[in-house]
Amino acid sequence: MYDLKQSINDEKMAKTAAQSKQFGWAVTCCFYSALHLVNNYAIQQKEQERLLPYFYRKDPVHKEKHISSHTTRVLYISYVGEKLSNTIIKTAYKELLDESMNARYRKYIDCSVQEHFSIKGTKFAFTNLNEIKKALIC
Repeated sequence: MYDLKQSINDEKMAKTAAQSKQFGWAVTCCFYSALHLVNNYAIQQKEQERLLPYFYRKDPVHKEKHISSHTTRVLYISYVGEKLSNTIIKTAYKELLDESMNARYRKYIDCSVQEHFSIKGTKFAFTNLNEIKKALIC
């Protein structure tokens, strides 16, 4: 239940940030709200071992490959999407992840965070979060 409560708190913070024109923080809070929904779903499904923070995965091609906790969740949400026949949640989660990286580190953009989200807006973040909520809240 902690993750579900944290998700709700993060979403409230996202709305407050968006109203204050802190667009990067709004997107980041939407992402973390979604992350906590994914954690909660994994616990509900008794699949939390799929989210364990391991750093190496054996694979025949790459031998040992670094897998971050964010990548682990993307892999898990892909699995869940297939299981639920819902292709939207992977795309929604991945966009939230990528745009939260832009908000925090300007990872995929070459302008200021404020300029990027002034153009892109934040509606996509709340829409993506709602898609994930619809799919994962049991």
